[in-house]
Amino acid sequence: MSRLSEEKRNIFENAIYFPMLLTVLDCDLKVANAAPFKLKQVYLNLIEHVI
Repeated sequence: MSRLSEEKRNIFENAIYFPMLLTVLDCDLKVANAAPFKLKQVYLNLIEHVI
């Protein structure tokens, strides 16, 4: 069994983590849109920027 190079391992990890991160951020964006708190737009801008 061959081992993956560090570069290929990083690509493989990113293929797993980035879609998961986008799912979490999308959920956060929906919650922030529905939340009744002041300065909501600051949080929405931050989440959208990260996405």
